[in-house]
Amino acid sequence: MSVDFEPAVWTDADGTVFTMRRIGPDDMGRARAFQASLSYGTRYFRYGRGDFTYDDAQLARICSPDPQRREHLVIAVGDGQARQIAASARFVVDDDGGQGEFAIVVLDRWQHHGLGRRLMLALLACARRRGLRRLHGRILGTNRRMLEFVERLGFAVEPASREQAIRVVSIDLDAAPPGQGCAA
Repeated sequence: MSVDFEPAVWTDADGTVFTMRRIGPDDMGRARAFQASLSYGTRYFRYGRGDFTYDDAQLARICSPDPQRREHLVIAVGDGQARQIAASARFVVDDDGGQGEFAIVVLDRWQHHGLGRRLMLALLACARRRGLRRLHGRILGTNRRMLEFVERLGFAVEPASREQAIRVVSIDLDAAPPGQGCAA
């Protein structure tokens, strides 16, 4: 079941134009440039390796998500055809159909501009409209900024043990903050 998504356009205080929308097949080049623009540290925190890159087949699947199983939103920056992806967030519906696993990444240059928060709130709204009960994710235990970010949004963080490199976070969508962006 696909959920309608209304693209959102806004202008930052410095005049930068942002558009939040679904990713699409025409985004292959932008998605490749986005990933290439991630710093080693940001790649490490998102993918678990600083040298990670998608191959062409993986990028094609990412840019053409199955609407029954995935939701993938991006925030593009700029006007016209010169738009670049500044942030990306998605979830994949688990086999049980009631939960999904999310992932999010924001280019270093655009961190601390509220893009991650906007994306997550829209993603939560999409998941809720799709009928999911819960979203969960896996975050490196050393990624303190991301753990603090999801905690501020109401995610529960699995208690850490000495051996845990990965922390599991989750949110009950009935208790999640309201988001905008997904229509009925």
